Amino acid sequence: MSIHNAIVACAPQQANLVHQLDSLRNTPSLLQEHQRKQENIKRAITESTNKIKKLEEITIEKRAGHEHLRDSLSRKVTAQLSGKKKEFQEKKADAERQYVVALETEMQERRNLETYQNDLKVTQSKVHETRLKAEQFHIIEADLHNLYDSVFLKYKHDYHEDSTLRSEVASALSSLQKPDAQITAKKARLDFLRQAKEMVHKCYRGIERAERATSFHDMLHGGSVAIEEEQSALVQAQAHMDSAQALAEKSGTPIQAPNLSQSFGAPEVTNLAGGGVIAQPSRKFVRQ
Repeated sequence: MSIHNAIVACAPQQANLVHQLDSLRNTPSLLQEHQRKQENIKRAITESTNKIKKLEEITIEKRAGHEHLRDSLSRKVTAQLSGKKKEFQEKKADAERQYVVALETEMQERRNLETYQNDLKVTQSKVHETRLKAEQFHIIEADLHNLYDSVFLKYKHDYHEDSTLRSEVASALSSLQKPDAQITAKKARLDFLRQAKEMVHKCYRGIERAERATSFHDMLHGGSVAIEEEQSALVQAQAHMDSAQALAEKSGTPIQAPNLSQSFGAPEVTNLAGGGVIAQPSRKFVRQ
């Protein structure tokens, strides 16, 4: 039997085990949650038990004071004879009130303890049930691993051959993809060169516009307008040339871009009588 047939034969059992695992997947974390809750309830029970002991002492003390005033005939008679009956009654009522409050506090804490104890029973039951499910989960998980081992360890020789074949296929595909990568790289370089050529053409059109602006305004004796138009054309032409240089570098064929402002030269300035000046555009473009 080949590894393929072995996998097909084990598929139903594997599907059943996976289904059981999915139904029990949360039980390990749920068990930890129930165990944490159980420990918290146990601590609460210990704290409540200690608190009840202290409250019992307070209740006994308050009850003794209350009963002493309630049952003391001599104190009652003395208070009546001395005209302090009202004060005696208030003191007696206060002692009774303190005893009632202490007794109610103790009883409330006893009810809290009873609640904790009931919660502990419920939580312990949940811990027991969840522990059984968690153990079942780990058993099924081990069965699934054993099933995988029974296939892949038994047929590891065939599996190794399959891996070798896959490696050979991957190597062949890689070899076939190398020419494609080279062609893609060449296409990218040609595309960069094409874009660089377009930028150079735009640059020369800008230079021609600057020359036309210079020639036109030479006939009109120059001026600031001529300079502005010439400089604007030169700035745009220089930007196109810089872009062409950057694209050529990306293609792996760098070019040396000229400085157009140096090629045209600086504007000429003529001093006039009275302190005035006339700015003339540069006369010609020195082609490089």
